[in-house]
Amino acid sequence: MDAVLDRFPSLLGVAFEAEDARLADKPPERANVAALQALYRSIAAGDLGQIEGLLTDDIVFELFGPSNPPYVMEARGKTAALAGIGQNFQSSEWSGVTVETLVAQGDLVVVIGTETGRFRHNGVSFANQLVLEYRFRDGRVARHRGWAWPLPVERPLPPSG
Repeated sequence: MDAVLDRFPSLLGVAFEAEDARLADKPPERANVAALQALYRSIAAGDLGQIEGLLTDDIVFELFGPSNPPYVMEARGKTAALAGIGQNFQSSEWSGVTVETLVAQGDLVVVIGTETGRFRHNGVSFANQLVLEYRFRDGRVARHRGWAWPLPVERPLPPSG
């Protein structure tokens, strides 16, 4: 779907393993990060069937941020979340993505990073700071909450990759 999104799963893995002397003591967290990596690989491939298997039936999907993007901002249940994920990722083209921080504790994974790109429907560019929160149940995403807010134009973005 998007070459930049293809790199995102590996960035998640690098961020999870960074500077953690107790990494070997965290098998549940490692499994959740692996599930998140699988989710983003499936999104990058446009494989809705694979995505479906990574979501709980009662998933809650929420986005918070500017109201102007052509995104589904809230969806409840697997069918609605799949439709929203498909629409949201098809409506943008990314030129950069970073993972600045990844925190995994128990069933919670939080990712802090940036994204740059453009909206396909009007060509308008975006540059956002992101906070993505995932709650897992039985190895699948039960809740996704994402916050995005525009970066100031004068602030340089960290390098993508």
